[in-house]
Formats: sequence, structure tokens, C-alpha cells
Amino acid sequence: MKKKVKNLYDVEEEVIAVVFISLDQKIHFPMSCKISDIFEKLEEKLYLEYPHYKKKNTYFIANGNMVIKSETLEKNGIKNGDAIIMNID
Repeated sequence: MKKKVKNLYDVEEEVIAVVFISLDQKIHFPMSCKISDIFEKLEEKLYLEYPHYKKKNTYFIANGNMVIKSETLEKNGIKNGDAIIMNID
């Protein structure tokens, strides 16, 4: 049993880089993350750097699709090098 648990911790996750870009071009923020990260985690990091956007109604587009914030990057189809467009409603 111990051997099986140890193997779970040995699994390496794919690290990727994405870049957040706002439509007004005030944000151009690259970020490294894991493909298994929930998008909301990335959004929180973005707002740490740009706190005045936190209270705005925003949505994100990646590869022509609206990002589902509660899903992982992988489920949203976000890959290494992708641009994520930040739209402010």
C-alpha cells in the first residue's frame, strides 16, 4: 500500500506558460501554471497584480472559447503559450 501512495506523489505535472491580455491593452501579464490548475486560481494571481480589476465584471476568452472559471486549464483547452483575453463588461 505504501508503494502505491508514494507513486502518486512521484507524478510530475505539466507546467505551461500563458499570457493574460486585456482588450484595453493595459494588461499583458505572463504566468506559469500547471495544466491541472483551476482557472480561478490563475484569476486570483492576476488580481493580486492588478487589484483594481477585481471588482469589475470580467470574463475570459481562450482559443475563441469562453473560459469556464471553475474548470481546469486542460478542460478549458488552454495550452502552453496561449493568450487569454480579459474582457471587462
